[in-house]
Amino acid sequence: MEEPRSMTIAYSDLDLARPEGAQTLYRRIASAARYVCGPVDNRQLRSYRSFRDCVQDAVDEAVRQIDRGTLTALHRQQAGRPPIG
Repeated sequence: MEEPRSMTIAYSDLDLARPEGAQTLYRRIASAARYVCGPVDNRQLRSYRSFRDCVQDAVDEAVRQIDRGTLTALHRQQAGRPPIG
């Protein structure tokens, strides 16, 4: 069985208490997720759905692991989920 692919994302250069830092990290996470989950054949619906689900799961997990309020709030906003609390 193939091991899940992963990628380490550096963010020690960012201030995650500031919205700009959270936005930069979120872009890094989304880009890494697309890379790790790809490539995708956009002409095949099943392939695209699998890719989309993989990216969503990868971003969800990265945000959960980092566990910072500004990043979590941004993720919920980007994913169209209501804010917590």
